[in-house]
Amino acid sequence: GCSLRPVVAHPGSGGKKKIWPLTRWWSLLRWLAARCRNPLLVTLGPADGVLAPFARATRALGVELVEGQSLPFMTALLAGSACYFGSDSGISHLAGCLDVPGAIFFGPTDPLIWAPVGRNVRALVDRWSDAEALAWTGDTVEAEVAPAVRAVVEDWLAAGILERR
Repeated sequence: GCSLRPVVAHPGSGGKKKIWPLTRWWSLLRWLAARCRNPLLVTLGPADGVLAPFARATRALGVELVEGQSLPFMTALLAGSACYFGSDSGISHLAGCLDVPGAIFFGPTDPLIWAPVGRNVRALVDRWSDAEALAWTGDTVEAEVAPAVRAVVEDWLAAGILERR
């Protein structure tokens, strides 16, 4: 087995308009896979069925899919993870409470009001349209990984939170 702690990515949110665009998630996961040795996990909760085709497609990047797990399971998974990426969601708040290094993507909601509490939470503000959030055609069109996102990953690599490939 692998002794490296996993990177957990939870793209879902109860509010579909709060989901960071799937094309950006794809680019982030591909970029992470090329830069860090940590296993990559994508998690889906009970409200995330619409994301299942996308999440299954990420397996082509070497991502492991974790879906339909209980809240105690998710708590343990997050507590043992290296870091977390998520949309504005309940799972993101759980990661924040556990002090997991986390990057949370905010678009239509205000992180000053809605960001998870936690000393290791980074709220990353981005913009997208409602239609853009779930636009996924199954192709692997590359979007640029935003400089703010890249900076977080580079910080985590430098701090040893992630292990460089």
